[in-house]
Amino acid sequence: MSMRIYGIAALIVCTFGAANLRGDEISELKQLLLEQKKQIEVLTTRISELEKKQGSLEGKAYALDIRADEQEEKALALDTRIDETAKAASASGGEIPVPESIKWAQAFDVGGDFRFRYENVDDEGKSDKDDKNAIRARLNITAEVNDEVKFKSRIAAGSDDPVSANNTLGDDFASDGVWIDRAYLDYNPVWADEFSLWAGKFGTPFYVPGGTQVMWDSDLNPEGGALKYETKLSDASTLFAGVGGYWVEKNSSDADVGMFGGQLGLATELFDGDKLTFGGGYYDYGNIQGSDLNAVSLKNAVSLKESYNTLDGGGNFAYDYNIAEGFANYDFTLFNRPGSLYGTYLVNTASGVEEDTAWAMGVKTGKVTPKFGSWQLGYEYRDTDKDAVVSAFAESDFAGGKTDSRGHKVSLKYGISKNFSGAVSLFQNEYGINDTDYNRIQLDFIGKF
Repeated sequence: MSMRIYGIAALIVCTFGAANLRGDEISELKQLLLEQKKQIEVLTTRISELEKKQGSLEGKAYALDIRADEQEEKALALDTRIDETAKAASASGGEIPVPESIKWAQAFDVGGDFRFRYENVDDEGKSDKDDKNAIRARLNITAEVNDEVKFKSRIAAGSDDPVSANNTLGDDFASDGVWIDRAYLDYNPVWADEFSLWAGKFGTPFYVPGGTQVMWDSDLNPEGGALKYETKLSDASTLFAGVGGYWVEKNSSDADVGMFGGQLGLATELFDGDKLTFGGGYYDYGNIQGSDLNAVSLKNAVSLKESYNTLDGGGNFAYDYNIAEGFANYDFTLFNRPGSLYGTYLVNTASGVEEDTAWAMGVKTGKVTPKFGSWQLGYEYRDTDKDAVVSAFAESDFAGGKTDSRGHKVSLKYGISKNFSGAVSLFQNEYGINDTDYNRIQLDFIGKF
């Protein structure tokens, strides 16, 4: 009996001990499950985030695939256009055709120049020296009308002086005017390409040896028409000719003043690439005698009559002007530098004129190029009788534009950089019956585009 009691007691003790032990394990398991649940929630959240990012990346990758496809299509289209352009260029002798959308721009050619000038003038006939700064701005526009006709124009900022496009600085900052300096049609027929017809307002159409300005100022732009002709006589010789008719002044109450002229010349190559150009011309002013051209009247003040063309008692031209011209220009190379010798001789053949002759001789060496340090040196001596040429249209810088003048002109041009140069010009002249001294210094900076 006692043994049964002890056995039952032992069983009870073991049962309760096991129950207590099992309760602790369950508590630990619950804690472990909670921790695992939290970890699972964290992992689930992380997986969701990763899935979202993956979706975004897949979208971006898809967009990149689309863009890559588009770029590939554009590249293929560009390759096709390049092939077509190359084929078209090959078919047209190597010239690449211009797209239709911008072909209109091919008809235009634009360029120009700007010059800043410092100038000092010492005229013995005046009490004070004249120091001034001036600018010249010009814009050239050429438009191709068709294969035979071009429209050429030049706009200049400055004054309406026919022999100067300068605008003097120091006018209380006043705005400057803009003028039509040139505007004309140039007709060069394909069936006769030796000829060129100009009509409008243009530069001097005649050959000028050495660029001398004894008769025509380089800024002069006459108005009217001109016909030029040039043809090869041989591989070494070229014949050239030109005729021109100008409207000098329109008069409503009197006869119009005009000028008709012609020129004939020959250019022939000699030994070692040297070239000789020579010829002659004749220029006849109509109805100028007895006229008081506005441009001339402004320059011919009563106190300066003796220094300009001869005027009658009413301030009008006393003589006619029928000017015969002979000229020559010799181009050569010396010490690998280009150079030229030139000369011109002018005679006013009009009746009654006594002081009727003008001549100039000069030399140039070197050439201004885009290379830094390139240069050109020039010298000219000139002698102009009182009534040899129309003073209003001769060079305005030499002796102040006066006839009855003589003297020296020295110039040096220097290339500073591409399309940019400097120049200095010295004039040592005399004018009038008393040989009045006239000295001028010019310092220029010129940019071309």
